[in-house]
Amino acid sequence: MFWEEGGGQPFNPKITITRPIEASLPAFLRHFEDLLEHYGALHCINLLGSKEGEAALTLAYEAHLRTAADADDNIAGAVGMTAFDFHQHAKVGGIESVKHHLARAVGEVSEGFGACVVGVDEQGRPTPILSQRGVFRTNCKGASWPSFTRRLLRR
Repeated sequence: MFWEEGGGQPFNPKITITRPIEASLPAFLRHFEDLLEHYGALHCINLLGSKEGEAALTLAYEAHLRTAADADDNIAGAVGMTAFDFHQHAKVGGIESVKHHLARAVGEVSEGFGACVVGVDEQGRPTPILSQRGVFRTNCKGASWPSFTRRLLRR
């Protein structure tokens, strides 16, 4: 998706989706196909809130994902999505609440993805023991959120 934010309000900038779905879908499809090729299954966690601008991004993202799934069987079969209002969970119970609720919201998916576990053989060479079968892709608005969400999803 292609979007921008601007306007005169520093704490609530106006969000504008700058290209229609027909124009951005090819890039969206390429992006997801690339992720699937590299990582296997994929589950999107939409951390955007319900405020006006973020809600518009969520609706557009969901429309892109539905259209991509209709156009591409790989995406239809291997990409899921969970909406998780980060702001609401953090406001109510702080960061520990976010960790708890996010783990509950995607726990089953996380278990299905497994983990990458590598041992070392007698010669000191890495030996795969378990392979990870998928990854999470987070959607957020804010520069520090991606690293924060990686920490939240670690066990």
